[in-house]
Amino acid sequence: MHLEKIRVNAVSPGPTHSNFGDGVFDKHPEFVKPLAEQSLFGRIGQPEDIAKVIVNVLSDDFGWVTAQDIEVSGGHLL
Repeated sequence: MHLEKIRVNAVSPGPTHSNFGDGVFDKHPEFVKPLAEQSLFGRIGQPEDIAKVIVNVLSDDFGWVTAQDIEVSGGHLL
């Protein structure tokens, strides 16, 4: 058996204020508060929240983590 030693992980963000979805939160700010109230931290995510996790998952510090789906939602719907 030949193994390529390729790591594959996924990051699954919760509600995040970004341009994704054609800027839906800017166009419909009334959606932000109800979603924020469903989060453990009382807010929706920012792109930086997701980026920090991605940077760490790509680092050598997470070299032993593989085949994982990492939810980055701020505790949305806990």
